[in-house]
Amino acid sequence: MCRNIKTLFNFEPPATKAEIRDASLQFVRKLSGFNRPSKANEQAFDRAVDAVAEAARQLIDSLTTTAPARDRAVEAEKARDSVEYLYRNLATLGDKRGPVLYQLPPFLKKDLARLTDFLAVLPSGHQAAFEFRNDTWFDDAVYAALKAGGASLCHSEREDNEPPPLVETAPWGYVRLRLETYSDQDLERWARRLDETGWRQIYVYFMHEPTAPAYARTLMGFVG
Repeated sequence: MCRNIKTLFNFEPPATKAEIRDASLQFVRKLSGFNRPSKANEQAFDRAVDAVAEAARQLIDSLTTTAPARDRAVEAEKARDSVEYLYRNLATLGDKRGPVLYQLPPFLKKDLARLTDFLAVLPSGHQAAFEFRNDTWFDDAVYAALKAGGASLCHSEREDNEPPPLVETAPWGYVRLRLETYSDQDLERWARRLDETGWRQIYVYFMHEPTAPAYARTLMGFVG
């Protein structure tokens, strides 16, 4: 959670309200231990996010520095270098390396140009999968960009939102089954659904709970 909180002070253009609120949300999630609060705790949780966001905004507005503002274009170039560094280190895994998941924050709405630019810097054989957590990304233009870039649209079934469409943008699929409980019937339905795709290879991940290995074995039994 806290790894998603980035420095927001002294940027040009300045940090947006959405960026400040998202950082505040991650902070409250870390403190409370709740990714999504129950109904009983929802109001207190939301008040805390609002209070932290307001305090963060006041802090950023009040801070002064003689250092020049950091250019976001320059930071983007650093990101390119980071991608190269990431894949250079991943190469040490050899044939044990699987797909690389890029999970976007919920506040980040569709930005096709940014996605296309990022896909362009990925190396050959990148095996990138993208998990979009804002519904604005789910349209044909995004699917076409992923397909052109050889990237997979991650299908993530979660407790806190509706799952995205199961769209095949690559020869392989990336599926995250994130519910806490799956019956054998649920897993059998998933096995049939995956079998009906054209994917030649499918990566399926369950939530990191003690139940995950048993769910994986059951799913594989239905597939096999």
